[in-house]
Amino acid sequence: MKNNLLPLILLASLALPHESHSNIQLRQHTPNTHEQYYFLALKGAHDHVTGRYQNARDTYTYLHQVTPEDTALMSAAIRLAFDNNNFAEVIAYADKIDLTQSSNKELAFLIAQAYLFLNKDHDGIALLETLRKHYPHDDRFDYFAAIAYTKTTDNKTAQKIIDAVLADSTKRTRHYLFHFLKAKYLFTSNQLDAALHEVTESLINNTSFAKGFFLKGAILEQKHAYTRALAAYKRYQALTKNDPAVAEKIEALRTRITLQELEAEPSSLPPLL
Repeated sequence: MKNNLLPLILLASLALPHESHSNIQLRQHTPNTHEQYYFLALKGAHDHVTGRYQNARDTYTYLHQVTPEDTALMSAAIRLAFDNNNFAEVIAYADKIDLTQSSNKELAFLIAQAYLFLNKDHDGIALLETLRKHYPHDDRFDYFAAIAYTKTTDNKTAQKIIDAVLADSTKRTRHYLFHFLKAKYLFTSNQLDAALHEVTESLINNTSFAKGFFLKGAILEQKHAYTRALAAYKRYQALTKNDPAVAEKIEALRTRITLQELEAEPSSLPPLL
């Protein structure tokens, strides 16, 4: 950023009489080093929210070199890298995060997710377990830990976490997600009736949960309950607005249902002699 003079209009007093307004002068101010860094940080933040990620990254890289102790800048850089799917850069900050400081909780959560995106599942689990220990009432960490354990095929631990949350009345706000995770596991284990029960509980907790309706449709389709499956898929489509794959599935189910109805109708042809 060039060190141009920044004009700052200073009004001497709002109480000046009208005839004195002509005495107001434009004064020039050369920003000091601290102000220059502040303006650069604002520019980086603006570039971030407007999608100019590389410009923001260049700004943050420079500022980090000249102000390495600035924790607010580190936070901005982590969020920028995460939003830009640069997960390798996100986890580079892992050893700089102090989990005992609640202000770092959200940053640590981003780093844990970045580990999972990079398939560094054991690192992600280790960080999530630390977060669960420090912040036992935040069920987001339970949710992602359950996902991570499932990803590593440790279904026993994943289900233990899910059941513990569902038994905890203080974590009801996200119970629908844990019912959903349990339903997914039961569905993949071909326990269709139990899976249908869990996904129904999920949708009772959150009637606008699109993924829940999709899973319910898949379970019902597997149970050959095509009319109910169609209704679930249509609800999913209404919530997501546009999913071409589900639109094709809906049409296929409509055709299947029509054929079933035709097959069920008694024949109108006269009996053969």
